[in-house]
Amino acid sequence: MTGKVTNSPKAKVTLTVKAIRAVVVFGNAKRAIKKAEERKARAEVVIREALGDAGIGLNSEGLSIVEVMYRTRTGYSPAILRERFPEAEKAAKTSTPYNYLDVL
Repeated sequence: MTGKVTNSPKAKVTLTVKAIRAVVVFGNAKRAIKKAEERKARAEVVIREALGDAGIGLNSEGLSIVEVMYRTRTGYSPAILRERFPEAEKAAKTSTPYNYLDVL
């Protein structure tokens, strides 16, 4: 395999043993990531509850070990652009095709 994106999404090929093993590793890794994200989310709840209104958490020796970071995410509403400035929305609109692997 060259790693390029297929132009024949319905074409079938028998995978090599190496590729089959890679599918197993890939699927296991995706499941591990999902479990890690769930553990991370549960830990974040505990940490934020412990912090309360504080922005910095200290360990028992008084050293900072966690800090709440603040950022601002800026975005644009496609619906408002489409409604108020349809020409601008149409001119600025982009579409990027992509694909991903789904382990069955």
